[in-house]
Amino acid sequence: AAFDYVFSEHMIEHIWWPDGQVMLKEAHRILKPGGKVRISTPNLESIASLIQPPLTPIKVQYLKLSTDKHIPHAVGYRPGFVMNNFYWDFGHFFIYDPETLELALSLAGFKDIKRCQPMESDEPNFKGIESHQKIVGNEVNVFESVILEGVKK
Repeated sequence: AAFDYVFSEHMIEHIWWPDGQVMLKEAHRILKPGGKVRISTPNLESIASLIQPPLTPIKVQYLKLSTDKHIPHAVGYRPGFVMNNFYWDFGHFFIYDPETLELALSLAGFKDIKRCQPMESDEPNFKGIESHQKIVGNEVNVFESVILEGVKK
């Protein structure tokens, strides 16, 4: 009960589900009552949507960026190459969709869990805090990331 805020950006996906639960429970433990957590992580729902029609402009942009930047051996801009690269080449162990991340936060004890857009929050100390968009661009970050905030009651 020593901290007002905990923020994690594109980290929790690099540990297994049980370790993610340990991380979130520890975040809950160290927060003061009324303290807030903000978790930003890749969105499994968005990544999985790459193989589902329609091929929207943001999906095309994501496929091109991912392929050009990370997959020199790819044959064209194909979802299969991008998805395999996403899961295996970045050290990801557990990818969350919004529902699963909300469950994880709830199981750790957080309340009033809500989804936020990158760089946006009702909490001034969380507004504009992300940096992932500097790597992938704003539109791709919105597509790729899911962000949830919760409160320790």
